[in-house]
Amino acid sequence: MTSKPALLLGYKTFFLHIIRVVGRVMSFYPAYLFNKVSNNYWPNIIIFGKKLMTKILPICIFFFGITTAQNYYGLDENFENEINEKRWSVLDRDGDGKTWQLTPSQNWTTALGFSGSVYVSDSYDKSASQPLNPDNVLVSPAFIYETPRIKNTNALLGISFRISASDPVKFSETYALYILPATQTFTGTETPIFFETLNSGATSKKVFVEYWNWENMGYPVKLYFRHYNSQNQNALIIDDIVNYNYTMSVNDMVYKNKNIISPNPAKRFIKIDLKNKPVQSIEIIDAAGRTYNPKLNSNEVNVEALKPGIYYIKVKTENTSYINKFIKE
Repeated sequence: MTSKPALLLGYKTFFLHIIRVVGRVMSFYPAYLFNKVSNNYWPNIIIFGKKLMTKILPICIFFFGITTAQNYYGLDENFENEINEKRWSVLDRDGDGKTWQLTPSQNWTTALGFSGSVYVSDSYDKSASQPLNPDNVLVSPAFIYETPRIKNTNALLGISFRISASDPVKFSETYALYILPATQTFTGTETPIFFETLNSGATSKKVFVEYWNWENMGYPVKLYFRHYNSQNQNALIIDDIVNYNYTMSVNDMVYKNKNIISPNPAKRFIKIDLKNKPVQSIEIIDAAGRTYNPKLNSNEVNVEALKPGIYYIKVKTENTSYINKFIKE
């Protein structure tokens, strides 16, 4: 089956060929036709040419634009070039005129462990000395979400970023991360793949959000970092956003192709077969990124309460994690 990027590349080649042919026709034949065709037909030829270009050019531009966007494979953003080439956008959902701001390196951001430019969203208006109740969204440019490196079964896949509250006292900043198809409009009603309320503002931390969704892998997506429910705190800072896809050390192996579950599809129970290895934790992830933590009973997991659909089950032992895809009937 041909992949979507490959099909788009074929369309691009086809339409660029049309542009070249039309260009040659428009540059060579007008003089020839002017001498050979009577004046009665020449206006009709011009009208036909205009209609042809009106139909073809928008299609060519559309497909050329899409295929050009394919160059942004993965994401590795530290905002150092954001001042000269602004690629990220913001949403001011609470309508107070204040939202995420690109901020150059300062002493207080460096003290928190950040380097270079960062994005900051305020939850307190220092100039007016009054609290804010932010609902601000930082939106990434569209990029192709990484796909698993099939030859490397130990690769982890997801989104990582560095984040911190700006105040060691008022640090209860709440944020959420969403991943949506690049063509979808953010409404705020979507389910985030990750959210938390910070419990410290003394230093920044690196957050790793493992995210497996086969419907998004290899296709254009956008990230949405939402700062909300943080009234009368201080500010939230973010930097170093990466769509990571790398190999873990031998002390933390992750197997995504080794089948350890049965039956599949499943209706009521899934049996875990790990050859008597003790299980530390089990997590089930649905296609939207929602997580469930079922209990293991005699090597069986009850999935009866799950809605029909595609899920991933992650089983963790002492030094190993296993990720299997299954269908709930």
